[in-house]
Amino acid sequence: MFKLLSLLLFPSLVFAQAFQGLDREALLEAGAGAAYGTVPHYPGSDQSTSLFLPFPALIYRGERYRLDEDGGARTRFFYSDSMEINLSVGGSLPVSSKDNRAREGMPKLDAMVEVGPGLIFHFFNQRNSDKFRLSLNLPIRQAISSDLKYTKARGQIFNPLLYSFYQLNTQLSVFAALSAYWATKDYNRHLYSVSPQFQTFNREAYEAKGGYVVSNYALAFIYSKKKFSIFSAVSLNDAHFSSNKNSPLFVTKRNLGYAVGFTYFFYKLNNF
Repeated sequence: MFKLLSLLLFPSLVFAQAFQGLDREALLEAGAGAAYGTVPHYPGSDQSTSLFLPFPALIYRGERYRLDEDGGARTRFFYSDSMEINLSVGGSLPVSSKDNRAREGMPKLDAMVEVGPGLIFHFFNQRNSDKFRLSLNLPIRQAISSDLKYTKARGQIFNPLLYSFYQLNTQLSVFAALSAYWATKDYNRHLYSVSPQFQTFNREAYEAKGGYVVSNYALAFIYSKKKFSIFSAVSLNDAHFSSNKNSPLFVTKRNLGYAVGFTYFFYKLNNF
């Protein structure tokens, strides 16, 4: 379940290759891509989901609305060369209890959408560096789960993200990111609580508490030639200091995700 877009790095990788190969002055660039990878069900789970996912590759550099290499999808309320205040989004995949041993017989984990304000600091970007980018994103988001029949508020999350790009040469770039995750009790209860009616011989009842969830370390390499890019990425979840590591649903302190894929941009619209 946990942070599909973050763990598979689709947006960041698309934007990273854009930093190297495309026209940073264009208003709109569009294309398509696909990736294959694995993503853990949730922090602390010892099981993962493997999936193949085609996706649109889109970069939009409007004054207010942005989907770009400097921070992903967001609405900017205030911005300068070095910082911005925005509205950001996130999300995660559903997990069926039939596919997760620790959650067998429990309700499934519905898909999650996260929306909220964020603050981005750009330490190095196109204003002061040709080949290196370094930014810090500080979002606070409201989480909402849904199975398309109903929606339910799941608390708030704080997800600071430090990310960078470096252009090694004209065709090869590297992307690195470090993030951490804190959540309120309502959010963590959704992942880690076990109600008495779902208690078994091997699964005790447990009431989750708010606090630290997980840290994530990500590294990717992107090879670009003209409008085409291929990428390979690995992501490590480290939940050693999780506030809910005593939950029977918390099985392992570390798990890995990876992804390989490509993007191809075939359309460009310049600023008027």
